[in-house]
Amino acid sequence: MTDHLIRRVVLTVEKIGSRESMASFMKEALQLPDYFGGNLDALSDLLSEVTEETVFEIEESELAFIPEEGYAAKTLKVLDRAAEENPHIHLYLTDGF
Repeated sequence: MTDHLIRRVVLTVEKIGSRESMASFMKEALQLPDYFGGNLDALSDLLSEVTEETVFEIEESELAFIPEEGYAAKTLKVLDRAAEENPHIHLYLTDGF
């Protein structure tokens, strides 16, 4: 019997607060290919192809530091949409415990 592995990605404002930090973090965390364009459209495209159970988590306390129209908020919107469209992607708000 094979255990199903779940990839867990913990998000913070520092990791997704700018295009550069998001691109670097996601490339490493998701082991994205070299052709990853490093922007939200490219991230969205690659998330649609994910077949491994992947859980993105962000602490509720982090949300207070995310400007409504900032890059982190846009990244979370992309992740939320990916979770709606891809059954292997999950986005959870945690309480930090």
